[in-house]
Amino acid sequence: MIHHVVAFTWAKDLPESHLERVAAGLEELQKHLAHVIVSYHYGPDAGVVINGNADYGIVATFATEDDWRVYDTDPQHNIVRSELFKPYISARTAIQFRS
Repeated sequence: MIHHVVAFTWAKDLPESHLERVAAGLEELQKHLAHVIVSYHYGPDAGVVINGNADYGIVATFATEDDWRVYDTDPQHNIVRSELFKPYISARTAIQFRS
């Protein structure tokens, strides 16, 4: 399995309604790429740690590296990145690991 974990910190001027748009966009992306995604979870920080966490996370699991590459290069995924994330984030970090 390949696990893809991304953590985002939103810019200070994030519109309140934006999280709803992000969730809707990710839900559609998950449906679109269901043939390569084993599991897909996303959401805002749960607030368990007071300081230092990112604001939003995505955890996606794929059966193979090739499946992750399909996800990573998909045109709809690139639209989600460019329209729902890139203009609104101040920081992003990611990791892919095997299990």
